[in-house]
Amino acid sequence: MQISPQRSRAALIFLTLIAGALRIAYPIAIGRLGEHSEDRYLEYVVAARRLVAHGTFLSPWPVDDNARVPSAIMPPGYTGLVAGTYTCFGVDSKVSTILLQFLNIAATTSIVPLIFLTTRRLADTRAAWIAALTVSINPLLIGFSDYIWDTAIFSFFVALAAYVSVRIAQTGPSLPSMFAFGLFLGGIALFNPALTIAYPLLVLWPLFQSKSARAKAFVSSVAASVVGFGIIVSPWIIRNYTTFDRFIYIRNGLGLQLWLGVCPEASDGGDSVWRHHYPMQNETLASSGEFTPGAFEMEYLDKCLNNAVTSIKSDPARWTRLSLRRASDYWLGTTMTHSGGAIPSRRSRRLVMLFIMGEVLLMIMLALFLRRVPRHAGWLILICVLFSMVYCLTITKLRFRAPMEPFVAIIVALYLRQLWRSGPDVAGASSAPGQNEST
Repeated sequence: MQISPQRSRAALIFLTLIAGALRIAYPIAIGRLGEHSEDRYLEYVVAARRLVAHGTFLSPWPVDDNARVPSAIMPPGYTGLVAGTYTCFGVDSKVSTILLQFLNIAATTSIVPLIFLTTRRLADTRAAWIAALTVSINPLLIGFSDYIWDTAIFSFFVALAAYVSVRIAQTGPSLPSMFAFGLFLGGIALFNPALTIAYPLLVLWPLFQSKSARAKAFVSSVAASVVGFGIIVSPWIIRNYTTFDRFIYIRNGLGLQLWLGVCPEASDGGDSVWRHHYPMQNETLASSGEFTPGAFEMEYLDKCLNNAVTSIKSDPARWTRLSLRRASDYWLGTTMTHSGGAIPSRRSRRLVMLFIMGEVLLMIMLALFLRRVPRHAGWLILICVLFSMVYCLTITKLRFRAPMEPFVAIIVALYLRQLWRSGPDVAGASSAPGQNEST
């Protein structure tokens, strides 16, 4: 029986409201709604506080709030958002904390209708419901909804980037749309540059889907997106160059992450890695006199990069083993043993682990059974793999998996759709994304 567009829309609104209620109920249930905790928020809170006080981006690492150490470790987007909230409603105030939590709750709730629309454009309404239901009850997205970090908003931006890419593929690329897409991708990079590795796929996929695109139009579309991207990120890159006299793309964290992933404590796992080598969790390190006050952050990042390169060169087999273990952590959720305080109880972390492990195992079993990748799933799988490499080769925690959860939900839905069709994707083989657009 065909469901009317009005009933389908009402059902989607109802599911979104349920998802929002779960995300609001969680922090209330654990007593964290409006709770301000330095131990949980750390970098963004301190960096935002110093941005409000001094009017410039300073390092969150030095113990002294008045230490004017310029920073390239924190991307400006979310730091600026927190600082703007503090300016309007008070630094570290309960109102500010609740507002930031609700911004994160709104972001992770909005993923539900966004993934529904994206999946429907890629497949059909039945697959869209599976994907939307998966993200609505996803315990990882629920568990980080109140966390004052960039996790929830970044996850929303990642999902929105996929939707825009699919929409461009359906409507046909144009220079204005590709330029605007480049502007948007640049904005995401200023919040979190980790997705940059997948930007080529997000830009090129809709162009390849447009069969009529000629070579000249193809090149022009790519150039338009690059120009838009450059307009957004270049001011911050210029700021970094003039401040540190070197090229730094958004943030200078790779050396530190490499070191945290290969340092002696990395073999043991757990949060001891951060306690030994991360200044905000090691006051002795943050107060160390071996660094000049004006360049503490940059000198420490350079030192970490040198230590990491030396360690990797001296024992590449160990780094390979650690990277493989992190790959298991990332995809099977075993980071529950060293996830920090974001999801407080071990029971909650175990639930997260079982959920995301179940997603991956289900995909593997369906892939083995079907012996093919469903139509329009390949580029999403490749984005997930590329994105995970950023953390598998450096260091991973539970929250680093959250931005990929919307993609995983879509991929699972596409595999299940292929299963129940139990045959070639006849309709998909003859249509571009967006053929099934009745609401």
